[in-house]
Amino acid sequence: MSAMQGRRVRRAGWRRQGGFIVSFEAFLFATVVVLGTVVGLVNVRDSFNAELLDTANMIEGAILVPYFSDPNRGAGPAVVPQTFDYSVPPVAEGAS
Repeated sequence: MSAMQGRRVRRAGWRRQGGFIVSFEAFLFATVVVLGTVVGLVNVRDSFNAELLDTANMIEGAILVPYFSDPNRGAGPAVVPQTFDYSVPPVAEGAS
């Protein structure tokens, strides 16, 4: 095989593999893009859920704070005894 034939064979080999290199690069690029997109969407989901939780806690705090911050709540006895007056109520004057 002469030097000229050897060059032709090498060039033909490079041309044949040229498409493989481009497609492999495209595959690697697509893989990186897909993985980056998945990681990004997971972060968006987590931050969105955290914001929803913060909003729910704020609403819950706005509802519960006035109820539980009453200084007189719990100051009296736990059970208040009931007293009933079984006497006959007075009759108003002029009533029959």
